[in-house]
Amino acid sequence: MKLHSVCRQGLLAAGIALLSTWPALAHEGHHHKAMGTIHAVQAAQVDLQTKDGKIESFQLTATTTYKRGDAAAKREDLKAGERAVVMYETKDGKNLAIEVKLGTAGHEGHEGHAALPATRDSATGAEATRAPVEAVAAEGRP
Repeated sequence: MKLHSVCRQGLLAAGIALLSTWPALAHEGHHHKAMGTIHAVQAAQVDLQTKDGKIESFQLTATTTYKRGDAAAKREDLKAGERAVVMYETKDGKNLAIEVKLGTAGHEGHEGHAALPATRDSATGAEATRAPVEAVAAEGRP
């Protein structure tokens, strides 16, 4: 009876050890995606401001690819204020950019939309965009 209890405890301990390593195994080689606006660009790094205002940094490497829509782009095309999606993986605590995809100026279905004026949120100081009152009224929105 005592042997049976020892075996159960051993199996339980092995199961707990396996489960504790599960998160590391699940993310091995896993790609992540971040969306936002380019905050800053350095020689080997791009900083992206996400919708929640957080700044995330990504290392640009020799293997990082760049696109604007489906067309090829270059690292030199990265400009502060542009919308971007960064596909990346984390290695040794660093976010390594695999692909940086820039927004397109007049993508299908949104032709004729003008850029909205930038404003600052008085409470947070964060930059925000909003539609001009005339445009909202013309659409019949409150």
